[in-house]
Amino acid sequence: MKVNGTTTATSPWRLRTALWASEQLSGQLAQTLPRPRDFADAMTLVSPDAVADTIACGPDADRHAAKVEAYATHASTTSTSS
Repeated sequence: MKVNGTTTATSPWRLRTALWASEQLSGQLAQTLPRPRDFADAMTLVSPDAVADTIACGPDADRHAAKVEAYATHASTTSTSS
């Protein structure tokens, strides 16, 4: 789970896309790219909106809380006990 609490108007969205766009690459693409240059090229396929939908960013505490709650709910429904 990724969050960014930067409070400026535009920088958190640029930072979020720069740091975490790779998590939105489809399938095994992120695991099969041989060079950093190829990885950078593939990340151009990821829109800032796709990243924005998955990573809470900015000063909105309710958005952060909702992402944490969704993460916790998903984790509790997918965990297995031995």
